[in-house]
Amino acid sequence: AFILALVQFIRYLCKYFEKQAAAQKNRVMVIVLKVLGCIIWCVEKCIKFLNKNAYIQVALMGTNFCTSAKNAFQLIIRNMFRFGVVAILGTVIHYIGWTVIFVGTTVIGYFIFDAFHPSEDSLLPLLTYAATGYIVAHLYMNVFGLAVDTSLQCFIAAEEMGCAEEYVPGPLKSLVDSNPGKKKWKMFGSSKARFLEALCGA
Repeated sequence: AFILALVQFIRYLCKYFEKQAAAQKNRVMVIVLKVLGCIIWCVEKCIKFLNKNAYIQVALMGTNFCTSAKNAFQLIIRNMFRFGVVAILGTVIHYIGWTVIFVGTTVIGYFIFDAFHPSEDSLLPLLTYAATGYIVAHLYMNVFGLAVDTSLQCFIAAEEMGCAEEYVPGPLKSLVDSNPGKKKWKMFGSSKARFLEALCGA
């Protein structure tokens, strides 16, 4: 959290200096600060992504945050394609879900208000419904996104631990990597690996 706050502070600082450079009509400095701000924005997004996955690892495996962050990073590197596909599909579904909830809440709210108070001005209630729909959609889809990421990590963990047959739902079993040359327990230390081997009977 401290690192994320520091990166955000640096990004806002770059924006401030960019405005100062623009006021002084220093185009070169403006371009440099824009590029720097873009790089810092990318770093911030990466930190947020890693931070979220690290907390998922904490919940799944009970390891401390630093170990979980390392395991999450290694897990993402080993499964870049899967995480990439889920990220793209998740983003599309996120915006579709957000739009449906937001628009649906506003429209249904309008009809409810119009049914009970047909002669009243509906602008203020409509804005209230829209604000409520926006907040609810944002909160719900954030939880949905976290559930998707957690499910993906659970799936990969079951695959790497060799417990897929026991824990992975039937429709997903065809997606499990059954390559016998693939090493198990990559995401764990030796002591935890031995425990998980005994647990899963691997």
